[in-house]
Amino acid sequence: MRPIMPLTVPAVLAVLVVGLSGCGDDANDDDLPTLPCEAAPVELTLLDAGAEPTVPLRLDPTPGDVIELDLDMSVGTEALIDGRAGADHDAPPLSFGLLISVDDVSDDTVDMSFTYDQASTDDDETALGEMLADLPGASGMLRTDRSGAFQDGGISTDGLDPEVESLVEQTERHLAALTAPLPTEPVGVGARWEVASSFESGGVVYCTLTTYTLTSLDGDQYELDIELTQGVAPTTIADNGTSIDVIGGSGRGTGHSSGSLNSPIAAAAATHTTSRTTMVVERDGAEQRQEIEIDLQLELRQRDGGP
Repeated sequence: MRPIMPLTVPAVLAVLVVGLSGCGDDANDDDLPTLPCEAAPVELTLLDAGAEPTVPLRLDPTPGDVIELDLDMSVGTEALIDGRAGADHDAPPLSFGLLISVDDVSDDTVDMSFTYDQASTDDDETALGEMLADLPGASGMLRTDRSGAFQDGGISTDGLDPEVESLVEQTERHLAALTAPLPTEPVGVGARWEVASSFESGGVVYCTLTTYTLTSLDGDQYELDIELTQGVAPTTIADNGTSIDVIGGSGRGTGHSSGSLNSPIAAAAATHTTSRTTMVVERDGAEQRQEIEIDLQLELRQRDGGP
């Protein structure tokens, strides 16, 4: 069992494609904000408790529940190489299916296990399509606290191609991001809170500051608007004779999600993020400056409305 978050150094460029991407809907790529970034524990700050009546938001899933989840992802890339426009690239849309079982619910945590039951792209005859064909059956675990904050996760990568491992781990990073942490204080409609988080992958630290607004609360059903800014800490990493000097990165996005307190995973979410990363790559004495802009769209939905 390997942790969900980390990726190996050879996958750093792939991480930079999606590591700064998260929730968003209707992002604008002009003048992306810069978020100071350093590794730190997750911190939730309540900004506004919202309107009365206020109630505590606490996840209350039932052990034995099975959540059938579909996740669609599309990525577009634009690059500047030494100041000159490189080739734009729109990756084929990817589609994943997961079965998530609620294994245990304690006073403090929710333990889940998951299995991929589907993975495909528009053209299954490509190398990517053949790679995805090996993914169904891969399994792992996920733990959140009762407020929905990600605590731990791992995936069994035994028998998977290293490229499939990287893809799975990146996808799980977004799945974790779509389990919105809820405040422990009682809140009402209009409540706002922000969550500062970071993770390290392949020697690179990524940071996100996410602001949630509770736009609807009806019994155990809720809806959230999401805004975020992202950053990457400058660093230098080396592998197999290649040096990558990560100068910095930034991103932003907005989004929307909805769900039930009876489920630890959102019932639906539509997201769109734009991120930009600058790095200098040196190999065999040759140096190249790369500026990469990523447009990522994600759609998550529970099949048949969930448990």
